[in-house]
Amino acid sequence: CIPGYQAGASHMQTTLPTLSTLPHPMRRRLVYIATWMIYASLYLTRKPFSVVKPLLIEQESLDRSSLANIDTAFLVAYAFAQLIIGPIGDRIGSRSALSVSLVAAATVTLLFACSKPLLLPLAALWFVNGASQSAAFPLCQKALFPFFGQSERGAALVGTLYSFALR
Repeated sequence: CIPGYQAGASHMQTTLPTLSTLPHPMRRRLVYIATWMIYASLYLTRKPFSVVKPLLIEQESLDRSSLANIDTAFLVAYAFAQLIIGPIGDRIGSRSALSVSLVAAATVTLLFACSKPLLLPLAALWFVNGASQSAAFPLCQKALFPFFGQSERGAALVGTLYSFALR
């Protein structure tokens, strides 16, 4: 039943399927689901700050101006990292770059949650999060393109963007 599985081998050796040994339609679905999950997961690491903003203002830890500066740090990093992420993704590969982006975003979000509410450390962490987030969309699309023809790429793109609906 499983492609690549060799049942009944006398020497009890089994070969589990890898992505490259799966039939193209199955491989295509797995890559699509994986990139959708990656993009949705990275997108969800943006939300904790929005959730705690009212609490930070209520506790008088940070004022609105400081919170806006933290948001600006994220957006500036996101915008400028878009300019350099393409060549980095080309050099190290989209899977490796996405892995680094996922680990960086998760680590920064955890550190952000554990940090004291001080402007500079929070802005620095959210800056790194913005840079790691910027990699998600172009690298997910780069990972998808080999599995979808030019006429299908628009539908794949819209499906990935659908992960925005999680917010």
